[in-house]
Amino acid sequence: MLTKVLGHDGHVEHDEQPSLDSDDLAKRMEWIDSWSRRNLPAGLLEDLSGFEARHLRLFEDKLGRLLDQSWVQFAALTQLVDQLNFANRDWHPNRSVQFALLAHNLKSFVSALDRLPRDTRRTR
Repeated sequence: MLTKVLGHDGHVEHDEQPSLDSDDLAKRMEWIDSWSRRNLPAGLLEDLSGFEARHLRLFEDKLGRLLDQSWVQFAALTQLVDQLNFANRDWHPNRSVQFALLAHNLKSFVSALDRLPRDTRRTR
């Protein structure tokens, strides 16, 4: 089936697209891979990784101490929660649920500390 496909530069390409009803999965995958290679924006991934590396260096130069101190504080909080796990549990049953939520929510801190240097925008 001849189809019109919009190329990465905005022009219309005519391409022999295999029918979606076709049982030839390999042919459909080959066509999709070929189209993706032709339309991948040149240098996009390199530009993004380069920007992220430059931004991380800038962040570490300006706020690296903050991030290091935050990891130390997070380590102390994690040790406290771990030690609390082995404490005598003569508390109300609702506290068990609260403890599980506390331990689970430590993941949010890790995610925030990981994303902080990536998401902070350069201020002038």
